[in-house]
Amino acid sequence: MDRLQGGPFLEISFLMFESESIQVILDKLCDLPIKIEMHMTTDLLQAFHKGYLYDEQDSNSKRIHQICVRLNVHTSRTRRSDLYIQRIANNSLCFSMCFYGSSADVPEWNQIGIKDSELDEFTALLVQIFEKLEFVAGGVAIEQDATFMFDSNLEYPHQEYELTQLTIQSVLRNMNSFYSIVVNKDISKDYNSKQVELLNKGILIRDSLHSTERSNT
Repeated sequence: MDRLQGGPFLEISFLMFESESIQVILDKLCDLPIKIEMHMTTDLLQAFHKGYLYDEQDSNSKRIHQICVRLNVHTSRTRRSDLYIQRIANNSLCFSMCFYGSSADVPEWNQIGIKDSELDEFTALLVQIFEKLEFVAGGVAIEQDATFMFDSNLEYPHQEYELTQLTIQSVLRNMNSFYSIVVNKDISKDYNSKQVELLNKGILIRDSLHSTERSNT
């Protein structure tokens, strides 16, 4: 299955501690009410754990651990997705499910767009993932993943992206491009607002003040 082409891309992304194996996490993703078909291989898992040097000419360079897994996600319309898995710091992972995010379909690439009326499906999927995995924080945005919730612009992996350093204050400061976010109760306990929806072990915040505009191209 080919990777997505063009853009923009809508991303459902979330941050997790690496407390379980990647395979266990992926197995849980395939056990959601919204069906997900995953094209995963043993070679990909081995490639993630082995990683590669950021600078191949420098044996002391930091090592990058990142893979892309192909998905079919059965929302109201079956969509292709690329799932990027990255280790952003010690014991800290970012998962990002990318979908073709324009409102227009591109039949020649076998990519369907996302109508405004379908956006809530992606928030629903984010909530389902949270209920299954109980991640630290996650969101739905165009061309932006959950690493933007940190007060940092450094390249990862870096200690500034350790999840123990993530706070509700930094999440709120950096959420102006997200359609919706979910944060667990461990870091949202000091946040009180009538705008939140309570989840079993976290909160859901919808529609930030400045939603990202989607392109029709």
